[in-house]
Amino acid sequence: MASRFAVQSLAAAESGLAGQRYIMVAGITPRKYSYPPAMSTHSKLPYYPSLDGLRALSIIAVILYHADSLWLAGGFLGVEAFFAISGFIITTLLLHDRQAGLALDLRRFWRHRCRRLLPGMLTTVLVTAWVVAVRYPEEWGQIQEDLLPSLTFTSNWFYIANERPYFDLAGRPRLYEHLWSLAVEFQYYLLWPVICLALFRCSRTFSIVFCLAGAFAASAWMALGHVPDADPTRWYFGTDTRLSGLLIGSATAFSMPRARGLTSIGQTCCADIAAGMALLGLLAFFVLMDEMHPVLYQGGFAAVALLTSLCIWLSIVHHNGLIAAILGAKPLTTLGLRAYNVYLWHWPVFCLTQPWVDVPLDGAALFAFRLGIIALLAEISYRWIDTPIRRGWLQRRWQKIRQRQQFGAALASSGIIAVAVIAMLFTEPGIFREASARSIAAEQAELLGINAQAITAGNIPAPTPAAVEPSAAPPPISPTLPWIFTPGFELAAYADSDVWQEYGAAPVTPPDVPAGQAMPMLDGTPPALPASPNMENTGQEDNDAACRLADATAHPPNPALNFKVKTRDTENGPYIVRIYPAAEDKRQVFAIGDSIMLGAANQLWRMIGDIDVDAQVGRQLSAGTALLAERKRRDLLADTVIVHLGNNSPINARQLSELLEVLKDTPQVVLVNLKVPRPYESANNALLTEAGIHYPNVTLIDWHGPSLTEKKVFARDGMHLTGAGVRLYTRLISQTLCNKPAAAG
Repeated sequence: MASRFAVQSLAAAESGLAGQRYIMVAGITPRKYSYPPAMSTHSKLPYYPSLDGLRALSIIAVILYHADSLWLAGGFLGVEAFFAISGFIITTLLLHDRQAGLALDLRRFWRHRCRRLLPGMLTTVLVTAWVVAVRYPEEWGQIQEDLLPSLTFTSNWFYIANERPYFDLAGRPRLYEHLWSLAVEFQYYLLWPVICLALFRCSRTFSIVFCLAGAFAASAWMALGHVPDADPTRWYFGTDTRLSGLLIGSATAFSMPRARGLTSIGQTCCADIAAGMALLGLLAFFVLMDEMHPVLYQGGFAAVALLTSLCIWLSIVHHNGLIAAILGAKPLTTLGLRAYNVYLWHWPVFCLTQPWVDVPLDGAALFAFRLGIIALLAEISYRWIDTPIRRGWLQRRWQKIRQRQQFGAALASSGIIAVAVIAMLFTEPGIFREASARSIAAEQAELLGINAQAITAGNIPAPTPAAVEPSAAPPPISPTLPWIFTPGFELAAYADSDVWQEYGAAPVTPPDVPAGQAMPMLDGTPPALPASPNMENTGQEDNDAACRLADATAHPPNPALNFKVKTRDTENGPYIVRIYPAAEDKRQVFAIGDSIMLGAANQLWRMIGDIDVDAQVGRQLSAGTALLAERKRRDLLADTVIVHLGNNSPINARQLSELLEVLKDTPQVVLVNLKVPRPYESANNALLTEAGIHYPNVTLIDWHGPSLTEKKVFARDGMHLTGAGVRLYTRLISQTLCNKPAAAG
C-alpha cells in the first residue's frame, strides 16, 4: 500500500480544475509543479512552490526575531516550522523511493542528507572561525568549545550537558549556537529511515497513528518536565522534546494519499479558507508568543507544527488555490530556496555586528547593513557551493581523480583541511594577539582607575595605569581569555566557604589562582568580588556618594568575611557565577540581580558599605522573587531592597506583581530598569515604569537613558559593563539611596 502513496497524492492534486478557474477569477496565476535546477538531477519528486514559500516566511520570522523586532516576539518559532517541513520532505522522499520499487538504501539516503547539509554548514563554520581569528580573537575560546559538537551534529546535547542556557545573555552570543536545530534534524535523519523500514510493512493508518503518538509523547514529556518561569534550555534543546514537529511533518507525508481532487468551487473555497486560517494561526504564534510563554511548553510547539503541516497539506492537495498561489509567489520561492543558507549565515552576522560595539550603526541602518551581508553570503554559498555539490560536482571530480590517478593531491588537500580543523580545536590564533591586546589596553586602564587590578585567567597581571600608553608595546596578556577585577584581599578569607564543598574540593585557596588575585568571571564582566576594606578610595564616585549609609565609613564592613561565591568549572579553571551573603544577618540594603549586578558587586560594596549583594548569572525574575520570599520568611529582608532583574527574558505583570507583593512591607524598593539588546527591553521597562508609578514604596532608577548618553559604558556584548559602566551604574544607585539627583560624568 505504501508503494502507491506519492503517485496517488499527485494525481489527486492535479485534478483540481475548478480550483484553477477559481484562482484565475481572483487574478492570480497559479504556478505549476516544476523541477528547479538545484533539484532536478537528484530527484524525480515534483517541486512544490508552496513549501519554499513556507520556508521563506519562517526564515523571515527568525531573522526579525533575532533583529530584536518588538512586534515578532515569537519569530524563533520559524525553526519549528522548519522541523515540520523537514519531516514532511524526508518522509516523502522515502515514500517516493518505495513507490518506485527501490529498496530503502540507508547509505544512499544518509549520503544525500550529508550532501545537502554539510557544504553550507562547513563553509559557515570555517569562514566564521577565520573572521573571529582575524577580527575577534577574544572570542576564540567559544569557537574551540563549540566547533566539535557543531561538526558532529551534537551541539544541542552539548549545550544541555554543559548547562548553557539558551536565553542567557552573558557575553557575546555563541556564534555556532543556531546549529543546534541542524543537530536535532540530523539525529532524526539517522533514526527515522530505520523506523520507516518497519513502518513500510504496516498500513498507512498505523503509520499516521505512530507518528502522531510519538509527537504527543514528545509534547507531553516537555509539558511534564518544564517548570514555568524557569530556565527552559533542557526542553528547548532536547531532541526528545523537539521531535513533535518532525513527526507531525512525517505524519503529513503519510496522510497525503487520502487527498481527493477538488472538483467544485465550493470545495476550493473551503480549502482556501482552511489554508488561510492555518496560515494566519501560524503568523499569530509568531507575533503573540515569546520564548518564556508557558503555552509553548504545554503543546505550543506542536500546535505550530500542526498549523505548518496543515498549510503544507492543503497547498499541495489544492495546489491551484489562493493560498498555494500566494506561497508560490516568485519572491517567496526565491528566498525559500536559499532559506537554509540564510539561516546558516544570519546568526554569525548578527553576533559579530552588534550596535555601537562592532559597528557604528543601530536601528534601520544596522538592519539593512546586516541584511546586505547575509544576502551576499547566502547567495554565494547557495550558487557556488551548495548547488554544484548537490548536482554531483564532487562525484564527478572524484571520478576524474581516479581516472588520472591523482590520489596524492586529493589526500594532500584532505590532509590540509583536517589539520586546519584540528588546529582550530586546540590552538589559539596567537599572531593576532598583539592587535587585540592594544585594543583592550584602554579598557584595562579604566578598570585600574577604580582600584582594581585587571588580570587574565592565566593570572598574568596587567601593567599599571602609568605603563599603559597607546604607543607602548602591548601588555603581556592573552586577549582570548576573560579579564576581570581582582580584590585587594587574599582569597583564603573565603576559601573555606561551602562553594568548594559544592564542587567537590576544599582547598585553602582556589586552585591555580594565587592569593590576592581573583578568579575569572564567567562572562568576562568586571568586577567580580568586593574590594578590601583597606583599599584606598581615590575615585571621584566616593565624593559623589558622601552620604554613605549608617556609619559604614567609620566602621567599614569586611566584605571578605561576609559573602560566598559559587563557581562553574571550565577548562580555564573555576569561573564565578554567583556572589551571595555568607551570614544570615540583616544589613541596611539588600541588592539582588543577575550578571549585570554581579559585574558591579565590587563597586557597590565600596560605594554603599552596609549592603548585601546576591547576584547570579542568568537569574530570572521568578527566581529572584522566590529568593526574596525566603529571606522575608526568615526575617532577613533589609529596609531597602534593590532589584535589577529582567535582563534575561521577558517579564509579565503577574510576575512583577508577585515580586512587589513579597516586598509590600519593605520601606524602600528600588527597581533598576534595563538596557539589553533584546526585543523585550521596551516591554519590560514599561512594566517597571508602571510599577514605579503605582506602588508608593517603589523608586525607579532609569539605567536605560544614562547608559545610552554616556560613552564606553558597555563591553563588547553591548550589555555588560566596562569600568566606566560600573562607575555610572553604582553612582546612579548610590545617589538614589542618598535621595539626590544624579550628576553627569
